Amino acid sequence: MILRKVFTGMSLLFLLLFFENNAVCQGINNSSGYVVIPATSYVYTQGYTAGASSSTSVSGNMFVSGDWTNNSGTITFTSGTVTFNGSSAQEITGSDPTTFYNMTIAASAEVQIPETKTVNVDGTMTNSAGNSGLVIQSSASGTGNFIHNTQNVAGTVKRYITGNSSNKPYHVVSSPIDGAAFGSIWTSGDYNVYWYNEANSSGNVDDGWTRISAGTLSNGKGYNIVSNYANRTISFTGDLLVPADISSTITVSHTSSGTAASDGWNLIGNPYACGLNVPEFLSDNSANLETANQAVYYWDNPSGDLDRGDYATRASGSGAVGGSAITPDASMAVAQGFFIKVKSGVSSVSLAADQRIGYTGTQFFIPDPDEQLLRLSLNGPDNLYNELLFGFYPFTTDELDPGYDVQKLRGNPLIAVYSMMPGYEEGFVIQSFSSITEEAKKLNIGYFGGQEGNYSFNIKEIENIDPSTEIFIEDREEKLFINLITNPNYSFYSRKGEFNERFAIHINPVFNSIQKESISNFRVFTVGNKILLDNPKLQQGKIVIHDILGKELFRSNLERIGSEIVETNLASAYYLVSILTDQETFTQKIYIQ
Repeated sequence: MILRKVFTGMSLLFLLLFFENNAVCQGINNSSGYVVIPATSYVYTQGYTAGASSSTSVSGNMFVSGDWTNNSGTITFTSGTVTFNGSSAQEITGSDPTTFYNMTIAASAEVQIPETKTVNVDGTMTNSAGNSGLVIQSSASGTGNFIHNTQNVAGTVKRYITGNSSNKPYHVVSSPIDGAAFGSIWTSGDYNVYWYNEANSSGNVDDGWTRISAGTLSNGKGYNIVSNYANRTISFTGDLLVPADISSTITVSHTSSGTAASDGWNLIGNPYACGLNVPEFLSDNSANLETANQAVYYWDNPSGDLDRGDYATRASGSGAVGGSAITPDASMAVAQGFFIKVKSGVSSVSLAADQRIGYTGTQFFIPDPDEQLLRLSLNGPDNLYNELLFGFYPFTTDELDPGYDVQKLRGNPLIAVYSMMPGYEEGFVIQSFSSITEEAKKLNIGYFGGQEGNYSFNIKEIENIDPSTEIFIEDREEKLFINLITNPNYSFYSRKGEFNERFAIHINPVFNSIQKESISNFRVFTVGNKILLDNPKLQQGKIVIHDILGKELFRSNLERIGSEIVETNLASAYYLVSILTDQETFTQKIYIQ
């Protein structure tokens, strides 16, 4: 018997069980009922929708000519095959992922997995329609995910990337297709494409870039492409990579150049048509990665502004930003390339099947989970920018904790900020300590300034730290302690160079009498030829400016307005600014540009 009715709710339970051998439907909208398709059944439907209160149990066979939508329904496949056989494009969509037992795409069909949606196939996947039969979509909202284990399944994986015709941002991508064509990531008129050769012997980590201009892309390798155009979507077509295609590993190398800091850096990528669980990847490869580099490093330069470009870092517990203000997530998107640093003697890293996940983010960006975090930024001349992350956990120590203490991979040649750990020459972009208590902690900071000029440290984020916690920055050169809770920005003048002894962060410090005299409520910094003065306690007093030889050049009363701008006609040079009040005398050296 043939039924031509849109079944809904509970009525579907009895009708499908009654007609268990064959049923043909215009469409099944199971909003809150029970659908049971036994092993001997064949159900033909134009579409299938599972509502939030519905239950579907399938061990038979379904033929679907329309869309499949799972809106939080309970769907269980124990056997059987769902065949998509529509004459126009069909979507597998909904608020929740769907996991099929077997899935088949008929020769005339086209199945699309929309952005951020996830489809799993536990059994056999068959695509009789070739590359156009399975299309994984991508846009600014994210990329779809398809997780299966059958080799030689054709499809098309799209990947949205940002572009800028003026600044030409770089992106590091990796192919989810077996032996994808070079043309997948390059078209005529594009800039050159590069991969990274770890075996370069120069001892300079920046010397390994090697051009590729034709041929096929290596599975699991990252490629640096330039978006010298507007935003666009690239397409990879061919057989989707599964763990069996690469034996669940990617080949890497560690070549000794005589400079340990430059050795072992490999540019690899997510080889699957789905997201990758970064903590799982790091856990599986903990014996392969350098102890102080248990992390993945992403080039982060979405706007193309090289003054702000740098490597974003993701470790097991947290992440640190690179060129943008967004922190890398614990998941990695489709076609994402990344750097790792492997130990001597390591020739492969694991990309096991259980690292695959459905990912709903846009690139590699969504917020971190709850944890005690202190993010500190360093701003420099001409929009230079860099960040440093401190994490505090009950299970980490003040010594090296692999996966929670991560050394910095410098990508910006003009600015860098990092923490210093005793016994390690290279600075850390993520450093973790035991949880914050009333006991004092001291965090040593280093920085590199590629230009002489005005810089500033800023608290970017304080997360899950008790509001009563005191956080000071110590400037040893100026002999100052600044309360970053009341003054979250500290500006200073710096010569060009690397400085690893000038600054430290103090948490809940205990000051001696000499240090207390160095604590000030005032902040003075410059913008061009203007002097900006912060007076948060609205103190009365005077502002006096001397040249370096001690000659007084300017004197004025303090305005009790919190912040004020002091206009001067002073020439470009160093000066001493003194704030004189009944409570204190504060002096700071400045440079007017």
